[in-house]
Amino acid sequence: MLKLYYFLLSKKIHFLKYCRYHFDVMKFLLEGRSLRERDEGNTNKRLRTFRKYMTEENKTRFLNKLDNKGKNIGKKLIKKIENIMYSNILPYGNIFDAEEKKQQESFANFCIENKDIIPFDINEVWSYLNYFYIEKLDDEFKNLEWKDIIDCGWYNWDSSLAMVKYLKDILNVYCIEPEIENFKNIKKQIITQNAQNIIPINLWLWDRKFEAIITEGGAWSNLSADENTKWIKIQIDTVDNIVNKYNINPWLIKRDIEWFEYDSIVWAKKTIIKHRPILFISIYHKWKDWFEILPLIDSWNLDYKFTLRRWNCFHPFADTLLVCY
Repeated sequence: MLKLYYFLLSKKIHFLKYCRYHFDVMKFLLEGRSLRERDEGNTNKRLRTFRKYMTEENKTRFLNKLDNKGKNIGKKLIKKIENIMYSNILPYGNIFDAEEKKQQESFANFCIENKDIIPFDINEVWSYLNYFYIEKLDDEFKNLEWKDIIDCGWYNWDSSLAMVKYLKDILNVYCIEPEIENFKNIKKQIITQNAQNIIPINLWLWDRKFEAIITEGGAWSNLSADENTKWIKIQIDTVDNIVNKYNINPWLIKRDIEWFEYDSIVWAKKTIIKHRPILFISIYHKWKDWFEILPLIDSWNLDYKFTLRRWNCFHPFADTLLVCY
C-alpha cells in the first residue's frame, strides 16, 4: 500500500505540473505573452536567476573542486536544470534516471519497514526522507570521531532524532529552533522519545546578538516586519556564541535555513576554523550559493574536501547539499 502511495505521490506531482503548464499556456496566449516568458517566470521562480550564475566558467570551477561522486551528481543536476530551463520539459517526471527511480523504490521500501519506528505520520514525507538519508551517513563517513552536532533549521526535529537513532556514538545534538510552538513540540517529543541527548535551543542565528520578530508558519516561519502578519519576538545569536555558551565540540553542522546559508557560514567562521566540523549546507535556495559558498570555505585553507548529496529523490534539484568533510 505504501509503495502505491509513493508511486501516486510522484505521479501527482508530475500531473499537477502538467495541468499547471497547460493552464499557464492558455493564460499567456490570451494575454498575448510568449510561452518562453511563461516558462522562465513560472516553471520555478528560482530559475529566473539561473542564467546569471550558471556560466561555463562557474560550472567548471565548481565541479573541479568536488570529489568524483560529487562531480557526477553536480553534472547530472546542472543538466537537469538546463533541460527544464531551456527545453521546457514539463512535467519533469521523465528526467529521473534509472538510479533515481531505483532510489525512489528503495525509499518506498524504507517507509514500509520503518513506519512503526519513525514517530511521524506517513504523510510527513519530508520527515521520512530525512530518516532515509541520515541512516546512510555512518557508512558514507567512516572512521570519524563522533562529537556534537549542531542541527540548524528543521522545525519538527526529525533530522535531530534521526541522527540520534542512526549515528553511532554521537554525544549531543543541539537543535536550533526559533519558533516557540515548534520549540515546545520538540521539548515534548524529547521526553516522549526519551531522546535526552537532543538539546533544543530556542533562538536563531545571525552575525550578532539581538532580538527580532518571526512569523508563525511551522516549517516556513521566517523573519518579518509585516504588521499584517502574525509574529512573535525571538532571540538571535551567533554560532560562535552558542558553541562557547554550551561548550559544544561540533563534529557536524547541518544548515537548511531558507536563503541565509551563505551568511550563516560567515557568522560561524571562528567555530569552523577552530573545530573544522563536517558541514552539510543547503545550496538550492539561491543559485549563487552554488558558486559562492564553496570558494568561501575553501579560502580559509582548512583542507576540506567537497562533495554533493541529494536528500530528495522526487525533485530535480531541491534538497541539494554541499558537504564539506
